[in-house]
Amino acid sequence: MQTGAGERLFRPHRHRRPPAGLSATLALVLRLRRGSYQRVYDLQTSSRSSKYVYAFAPAFPEWSGISAGASHRHRNPLRDDMQTLDRLWDQIAEAGVVDPRPEGQAPGPDLSWAITAADREIPSLAERFAIEAPYALLAPGASPGRPRKRWPVDAFAALARALEDLGVTPVIIGGPQEIALAETIVRAAPSTVITAGRTKLVELAALGARAALLVGNDTGPTYLAAFAGCPALVLFSDESDPALCAPRSPGVKVLQRDDLNDLSVEEVTKAARLLLGAA
Repeated sequence: MQTGAGERLFRPHRHRRPPAGLSATLALVLRLRRGSYQRVYDLQTSSRSSKYVYAFAPAFPEWSGISAGASHRHRNPLRDDMQTLDRLWDQIAEAGVVDPRPEGQAPGPDLSWAITAADREIPSLAERFAIEAPYALLAPGASPGRPRKRWPVDAFAALARALEDLGVTPVIIGGPQEIALAETIVRAAPSTVITAGRTKLVELAALGARAALLVGNDTGPTYLAAFAGCPALVLFSDESDPALCAPRSPGVKVLQRDDLNDLSVEEVTKAARLLLGAA
């Protein structure tokens, strides 16, 4: 981002979270200090990310977040009870980036640029992965440290078989850590296409924009594909509150059980058929 005078104000940090350990933490601190950032927007506002401000001592950049050292601290006392989009909008509004909006009116992300970028690539995603349309995206993964956020992989496999019976190609999305889950699903539903670990984020948005359906756990790839516009069924356990964090996008439906092992394949399949218009 450039200021009116051509002065660099913000450069996004593209590195992944480093592995745990003192050496990795020191490497991250050095990388941050070399960045010469003038302002940082901590949109995660976790206890971990809030501490990063101290990596810049003694020459602190401007900081938007909840850290005690933040120059643009988000002080809304209700922030923890706000829907994610509203909380993020309120934070950057308080930092002077956008105009404030009433709660419930913060827009979702505009992914049209990502879809356009993916469309410029040759061959197309459908050609590269040999995806037969119509197709449904399945996101069977979730944070490794929070297994209760995952609907059982055998249940996803049964759903994939049901989609095959409807003439819909199951497509598995996610990162490299989801490949083993995807292979389990393929053994049950052979027409399933695995894109997990093989797509850029912009490509995941493009897949979501053209999917007939998305069924996924409460995880990043689910949210990204849902915000791209496809009809989506998001599965929640008691690990998180969909009222606060479910993607607020047209066509999104939520199914929740305290324990996702109690969510039956029949119920998810019925909801999926409704979203496909095949009920």
